[in-house]
Amino acid sequence: MSPEQQLLRVLDQVFESGSHEAHQAQLNSLLDDHPELIETYCDYMSLHASLYWDTGVRINSDPDKCIAQLADEFVTPSAVNVRRPLFLIAGSVLSLSLLLIAGWQFISNHSDPSSVVENKPSVTENPISDPVSDSVSDSVSKPLIAGNASAATEEGSSEKRFNDKLKPLDTRVASPKTALDSNPVVANQTPTPQPAKAEPRFVTGFQDSDVVQTIDDLLQQSWKDSEVTPSQRADDSQWVRRAYLVYVGRIPSIQELQDFQAAPKKTRRASLIDRFTDHDEVPEYLADVWTRLMIGRINRPGVNRTKLQEYLVSQFAKDSRWIDTVTDLITARGRNDRNGATNFLLAHLNNQATPATAVTARLFLGQQISCVQCHDHPFAKGVQQQDYWALNAFFKDTQKVSVKIARVKNKNSMLDIPWKLEDRKHGQSSTNDPMTYFENRRGQNIAVLPTFDGQTLDYRSTENRRQALAKLLAADSKDTVARAMVNRMWAHFFGYGFTNPIDDMGPHIAVSHPELLDALAEAFIKSDYSLKRLMKWIALSEAWQKSSQQMESAVADSPEIGDVPLFSRVYARRMSPEQVYESIRVAIQSAGRQPLARRQEHAAHRRSWVRQFATAYETDENDESMDFEGTISQAMVMMNGAEINKAISAAAVAVQSKNGATTKALEWLAESLLTRNPTAVERNAFRRHVQQMNRRNSQSGSVRAVEDMLWAYLNSTEFMTVH
Repeated sequence: MSPEQQLLRVLDQVFESGSHEAHQAQLNSLLDDHPELIETYCDYMSLHASLYWDTGVRINSDPDKCIAQLADEFVTPSAVNVRRPLFLIAGSVLSLSLLLIAGWQFISNHSDPSSVVENKPSVTENPISDPVSDSVSDSVSKPLIAGNASAATEEGSSEKRFNDKLKPLDTRVASPKTALDSNPVVANQTPTPQPAKAEPRFVTGFQDSDVVQTIDDLLQQSWKDSEVTPSQRADDSQWVRRAYLVYVGRIPSIQELQDFQAAPKKTRRASLIDRFTDHDEVPEYLADVWTRLMIGRINRPGVNRTKLQEYLVSQFAKDSRWIDTVTDLITARGRNDRNGATNFLLAHLNNQATPATAVTARLFLGQQISCVQCHDHPFAKGVQQQDYWALNAFFKDTQKVSVKIARVKNKNSMLDIPWKLEDRKHGQSSTNDPMTYFENRRGQNIAVLPTFDGQTLDYRSTENRRQALAKLLAADSKDTVARAMVNRMWAHFFGYGFTNPIDDMGPHIAVSHPELLDALAEAFIKSDYSLKRLMKWIALSEAWQKSSQQMESAVADSPEIGDVPLFSRVYARRMSPEQVYESIRVAIQSAGRQPLARRQEHAAHRRSWVRQFATAYETDENDESMDFEGTISQAMVMMNGAEINKAISAAAVAVQSKNGATTKALEWLAESLLTRNPTAVERNAFRRHVQQMNRRNSQSGSVRAVEDMLWAYLNSTEFMTVH
C-alpha cells in the first residue's frame, strides 16, 4: 500500500470513529517520512472542515495556511522536539475556516464590483443570448458559462484557483454543423494531450491461447517481483464447483459432476469451459447479474424487469458486442413492454437524471462520480464538478412518459401500465434551453454542454444527445468501456478486480496490474467485444486453476485486510443470495435423484425471496443494500419452510433406500451438496450417529441419520462459500 493510501485510510478511520493516540502517532510518522503528503492531508482536512462546519463554501486559502503551518512542524528539523499533536493543528485549521468564511462573505458583499464575479457572463464578443441569458429570469443571477475565464477576476490565490477549475469547453466538436456563425461563444481550448498507448500485443486473428499465455506470463512475473508463492492447483472437485457457481450461479448436480469426472483428465477443464459457451443457463445467469446491477433487486415503478431480463438474455446468448449492448441501453427509445433496453434508463430518470448519470458512469465506465456532483474531487486532480454535469447533460432531454391504454383485468390483478422512453427536441429552433446548469460551492450558477473524452457537443446541434454519447463511448481514446468490463469480469471470477472498488477506476485509484488490464482490454476490443471469449481467457488462465488456500509465503496477498491483490490464489467469498437459492434447490433435487427444474421456472419466486433481504435508498444512484447474513436454516424457512422440509425428508428417504445408511449414502450426500468425497472425520461421525439413531428407533433411525447429515452439510460454511 502506498504512503498516500495509508494516509487516506487513517484519516477515514479518524472521521468515522474519532481520533486516537495510535492514529496521531501513525499520521506523525507518515508526514515525517513523506513531507509530500502534507498537501494531501491539508486538502482532506479542508474538505471535511467545509462539509462539517460551514455552509457549503470551501475557502481555497485554507489549504495554503494548513500547508505552511504543517511545513514548519514536519519539515523544519528543529521542530522535531516541539511538535504539537497533529489533531490540535487540525482543530485550529477547522476553527480558522469559520472565521475565514465570515470574512470572505463580508468582503464579497462590500468589495469593489470590478474585483468580484459579476452576475452575468462577461465575454469579449457575441455572447450566447437566446439559449443562456433569455432562459434565466431577470430577477435571478445569470449563469456563468463553464470555461469562461473572463467572467471572474484572477486577483488573489483563491480567485485564481477557482478560475483554473473553470476550463473552457470547446463547442466546436462532435457537431453535425462544423461552420461557426457569430452567435455562440467559441472557447479557445487546447485539447488535453493523451498519453501514448503501449505497443499492441495482439495481431488480427489472434488465438485464445495467446491471451491466456499473456495472463500467465504477466502474473508469473508479478509473483516473482512480489516474492510470493502461488497456491497449489485446485483439485478437480473444487474447480468444477467454482466453475458452475461463476458461470451458471449454482453448484453442479451430481450428474454434472460425474460427467465432468468421466472426461479425460488433461482436457476436462477446457472441455467444460467450451460447453459453457453454449450452455442455456449461462446467459440467463449473466442476465440475472446485470439486471440487478442496472435496476437493483427491488421493483421500481415504470420498470418492466421481465422485458429487461429477456433483452439481456438475448444479447448474452448471441454474444453481442458489449459496446453494442451499452449503446442499446443508453440510446433506447419506445415502450418498455416492447423494447426491454428502455427499462435501464426508465429506472433512473428521477432527480434530474442524476441516478442515470451516476449509474451509467459506474457500470459502463467504471467511475464513481457522485462525489463530484457538488464539488471537485478532493483527491483526483482534474476531476471537476462540471465533468459530472457535462455527462448529465447527455440525458437532459430524455423523459419518461406513461402510455395511455385501457387497463385490462387479469384474474384479480391489474396489468401494469407500460411506460415509454423518449427525447424532447432541443437546440436554437426549440424553446428548450440547450445548456445544463449546476450550482458550484460558491453559490454560482454554471452552464455546461454535453462533454465526454474532451469532446463537447455544439450548442446548436440537433443530434440526439444519447446517440452522440454512444458514438463518443465507441470512439473513446481511453477505451473506458472495455477496461471497465474487463475489470468487472475479472472480479466476477477472482472475487477482486484490478481496482478496489471495481467500479472506481479514476485517476486517484491505483491499478494492481496495469499492464495486464491494458492487455486484456486490447484483446477484448480486438475480439469484437466478445464476452464469451473474455470469460474463457480468464477461466483458462493458470491463476484461476489455483486453490483458494493461501500459501505461507503469500501472506502479502491478502486483499481481505486491505492488501493489493496479487491473484496468487482464487479468493474465497460468500455466495450471493441468488447463488444460495439456486444451490439449495439443486442440492436437494440432486440428492433425491430428482430432475433439475429449469432456472426460469422459479425465477419469480427467487426474486420475491431475495427482495426480503433488500432495502432501497433514495440516493443519487438509487442505491440498495443487502442484509443477507443469516444461516441456511433461516434462508430455507424464508424460501418456504414446510415445502423445504418435505423435500429434504423425501431426499433422505431416496438416499437411504438406494444406499442404506452406509458409506455410499454419505458419499452421495457429500458429492450432491459439497461436490467432493466425505472426509475421514465425517465418515466416523456419520457411523456413530447411525448407531445412535438405530438404538433409539430401529425402523426409522437410518433415514433420520441420513437426513441429519444432509442438514449438516447444507448448514456448513463450506456450502455457502465460493472457493
